[in-house]
Amino acid sequence: MLSADPGIRGSRGRPKRMRQSEEFKGLRRRSAQTALAILVAVNVMSQLDRQIMNVLLPKVQADLLLSDAQSGWLAGFAFAICYSIAGLPLARFADRGSRSALISVALAVWSAMTALCGGIKNYGQFFLVRMGVGVGEATLSPSAYSMISDEFPPEQRPRAMRDPILLAGRDLGQREGSVRQLEDRVVTETGSATR
Repeated sequence: MLSADPGIRGSRGRPKRMRQSEEFKGLRRRSAQTALAILVAVNVMSQLDRQIMNVLLPKVQADLLLSDAQSGWLAGFAFAICYSIAGLPLARFADRGSRSALISVALAVWSAMTALCGGIKNYGQFFLVRMGVGVGEATLSPSAYSMISDEFPPEQRPRAMRDPILLAGRDLGQREGSVRQLEDRVVTETGSATR
């Protein structure tokens, strides 16, 4: 998303924070809209990733012979504690470093950790990998809001941050996860897929 116009980019290559007096049109507007669209796509992946554990939990519980308490720790605490703790230092880094690079690395980390969940052999490994997913996903929100602040002028920021499309990214991920969970229950209860 680097542009040829030196007036759009700051000294570190990221966009200069927009001021109210600047015009929000042309290349600047397209750059901001592209960034928002990418953030929506990453947000959908993040929400799907969070929901996949809930969808697969009964199968994981049976496969690894986990108690209900262990399943609860995996689905909730392992992810949430690292997401919460890692969010603060990562937010500070997002304010100082390259947000797009940070989001890219975080997406790679949480995707890799999610993929590692498929080869897990015991509860301890699963717990550690879920913690890794939490750390990876903790990067998205602070980096995304910081990017939006850079890309959009002050009068456009509230709309961009509550943009139906950005929120739809979250909702689409959650709904897709819920649909998959319902689909899995129907298949399990009836013994066959009805499509």
